[in-house]
Amino acid sequence: MTKTLDEYIAHAAREQAERDYLKLMGDVQGKINDFVVGEFFEVSTGKKEEIITARAEQIEINMKNKLVEMLVDNDDR
Repeated sequence: MTKTLDEYIAHAAREQAERDYLKLMGDVQGKINDFVVGEFFEVSTGKKEEIITARAEQIEINMKNKLVEMLVDNDDR
C-alpha cells in the first residue's frame, strides 16, 4: 500500500508530536522533582490525546509550508 504525501506528512507529524509530548512531560516531571524533596509527584494533564493531536496539526502545517517553500525556491520558471 502506498501512502499519499498527505498521509506521510500526517504520520511523521504525529510521531514528532508524541515525542514532543513525552519530552515536555519528562521535563515538567524533572522540574517538580527538583523542588519536592523526598516525594514523587506524577505529572498528568488528563488531555494527552488532545495535546498530541493539536501539536501534530501544527507540525503538519509547518511541514507542508516548508515543502511548498522548497518547491517554490526550486521553481525555474
